[in-house]
Amino acid sequence: MKMPLECPFCSGPMINDFAHVTGVQQKRCDKQITHNVQLIARKGDNDTVNIIRIRLGPYRTIEWNLGNQICAVTYVKYPVKKTVDLLPFFMPDLTDYNSLMEKVNTYLLFL
Repeated sequence: MKMPLECPFCSGPMINDFAHVTGVQQKRCDKQITHNVQLIARKGDNDTVNIIRIRLGPYRTIEWNLGNQICAVTYVKYPVKKTVDLLPFFMPDLTDYNSLMEKVNTYLLFL
């Protein structure tokens, strides 16, 4: 998947997110209250998306590492407690946000 210019869910503009990590290009769509998606690609990797990250709530994030075929849900409770649950890997369908969230929530029921 190539780094898109528009959000795959709402067709809004993907905003460059200038991270503190060098060699990485990040784009995000967080203007909508219905979703918060971030796409990450290594620079010089032909703009191929390596990581897809979607916020599930104030303390939960799901992340697909496409190169390593890992799907993980991260829970962060401040100040320091962080847990990670691995889900069976599946390629996220970024054309339908609601269907994707239903699939993720179904997997989370069985953790």
